[in-house]
Amino acid sequence: MLLVGAIGVVLVSGVLWFRTEMREALPTHSDPAIIASNELYEDLCENKMGVTVHRKVTGVDGYLRHSERLFFNGEDQPPTDVARGGCTAVCLQQMLEQNFSYVEAPYNASRERSGIFFNELATATGKFRYHLIDRPDSKCQRFDRLMESNGSYQRRFAGFSDLLSQKCIVADEVEQFSAAYEMRMDTLRVAEPEYLGAKGFIDEVRRSVVERKSGEVLAMQRTFMIGIPNFRNSLAAHCAVSNEDWLEIGHVLDGSPNIRGNGDRD
Repeated sequence: MLLVGAIGVVLVSGVLWFRTEMREALPTHSDPAIIASNELYEDLCENKMGVTVHRKVTGVDGYLRHSERLFFNGEDQPPTDVARGGCTAVCLQQMLEQNFSYVEAPYNASRERSGIFFNELATATGKFRYHLIDRPDSKCQRFDRLMESNGSYQRRFAGFSDLLSQKCIVADEVEQFSAAYEMRMDTLRVAEPEYLGAKGFIDEVRRSVVERKSGEVLAMQRTFMIGIPNFRNSLAAHCAVSNEDWLEIGHVLDGSPNIRGNGDRD
């Protein structure tokens, strides 16, 4: 397997753009259609892949975390599929680390995999606000069960023992989301090239942070992957930013220690 790497950081007109590329070389082939699709994929990796941060915001109470969505019929069409959503251990850890008082998220209980050990505070399909409440409270029971039995919770919250001895995290259902900012995680079908009579794919995996009222995009990460039928289980190659540069909510939004509380502030 041949990996190609490239690193670059550029600051243009106050906009931070950077890319740390990990790219697997594409298989070679003489078929013109395959050559054309490979060239499209290489162009996307070369000119579109990377992270752009337009603006950062501090003093943010919380944010809305969208479920991951697939758009295989166009971005202007309804999603082809929507993941279960929710806010599990990684999401909740980021909430505490970035001093957000809450995270809002939809959750679809019907998408929970059968037999999987529970790792989600929400217990039914709906819109939820995840936030801290003071102990003692009977609503802490589900969080405490997770802390007792789920290794991911134990590892990720090990550094918050003092805080969590006095508070716990709960998921309260809300009628409407109220966060001013949201994080989106979408996969868009760019093309479906033919490979020797079979359909392949080129997908864009996009993460973005958006101001909900204005629609302003504060930051965006774009990575790409190409699939060829009957080649390594279809996924032939991908180009993406490194783990160190992966766009997380804390790169764009930051809370404030004095708002860490019960999540009831508007």
